[in-house]
Parts: sequence; structure tokens; C-alpha cells
Amino acid sequence: MRVCLPDGGRLAATDTSNDRIRFFSPSDLDAQSDRYNYAFRSIGRRDTAPGDFDRPEGLATDGTHLFVADSGNHRVQQLRISDGRSVDSIGEQGDEPGQLCFPVGLALVCGSEHGGSSGVLPSNRELAVGNSDRLYVADRGNHRICVFGVSPLRYLTSFGQQGNFPCYFMFPAGLAVHAGCLYVADLFNRRVQVADLFNRRVQVLTLDGGFVRAFKV
Repeated sequence: MRVCLPDGGRLAATDTSNDRIRFFSPSDLDAQSDRYNYAFRSIGRRDTAPGDFDRPEGLATDGTHLFVADSGNHRVQQLRISDGRSVDSIGEQGDEPGQLCFPVGLALVCGSEHGGSSGVLPSNRELAVGNSDRLYVADRGNHRICVFGVSPLRYLTSFGQQGNFPCYFMFPAGLAVHAGCLYVADLFNRRVQVADLFNRRVQVLTLDGGFVRAFKV
């Protein structure tokens, strides 16, 4: 997983097998091979201490901080981009509210993308009002999407459970946000579910791009 940072087009990438985050500069891009020659900075090692990781996966950024799905440690860490220091974290292994089980994908949604009091998915007033950012986390082992507030990191709600109905998941993985919609790679169901954060509708798409139907939730 990689994410573009706001300071001059640098990239941050999860080096999952080596339990670290690596940072790359555009000046190090080899135009001939379209590959980076080296990383100018690396953060972390395999450990449970703040700023260390166990199989980091998804990344998201708000321009100042980098959010990391620290999968093997069953938590999300918030790093300061300027120096790489861990300033906050949330989660522990389990299936209770606020707990995680091998989180992978992350998507950060700014407050203006939530649609105000018209409602979001799920129907939860804490999500539907205000302008605070929301961090969506693919909680792979628990077959659900968890939603956290940021600054500070705090649990808000979750939706989904194991199954193949709309808004049910089988090992959700990658997340992405575009035009007020949350896209979820529903891995073992071999489909993509699209949650409209404004109108609380879910569309189910097959791997060949076919549209199944939309569901009001």
C-alpha cells in the first residue's frame, strides 16, 4: 500500500514483510524503469511499541498525519509526517466495539463528504452531524467496517458482519473514497460494495464490473 504525501509529492509505502513504513522522494524516481532507487527514510521494526509495527497494511493521510493499519498488532496508529513519531493509536485484538482483528484497508473521509443531517451509513447521529473527519477501517478478521473519529482517535461505530448479503462481508480488504461513496473490496465474496455516505444506499458490483442492484439500508 502506498499514499501520496502533500509535501512535494513524496510517497509513503507499507513494507509489510519488513514491518516498516518507507518514504520516497520524486527526485529518486528512475525515469527509465519507473521505480524508486531507494527510500530516504524508514520507520519501524517488528514490535508492539509505539511507532513499531507487525505487518502494516493500509495507509491514509490528512496531510499532517499518516494513519497506519498495524494489522498484526490489531490496531491503527497515527504518525506525524514531519518526524514519523507515533502520536496516537487505537485498537486491540477482539470483536468488541473498538477492538480489531487484523485490520487492513483504511479510508479517511472529511466531514463535508458525510452529507450532514441527511444521514450516512450506518444510521447513527454521531456520524451524521458535525464536520469532523472519519477514519473507516476494514476490520478483516471480524468481517466488518469500523468507523473512528480522529484528533483524537476514538471509536464511533461499525457496520457489517460475516455473510454474503448486502452490507455483509467476507474478509473486507481495500477501501477507497470518491464523491461521497465508500468502496469496499469484499474479498471472499468476490465483489465490491459501494456505500453512499449521503443517502445510505449500498450498491453491489461484481468483479467483471456488472451491477447487481442497489439496496436502501
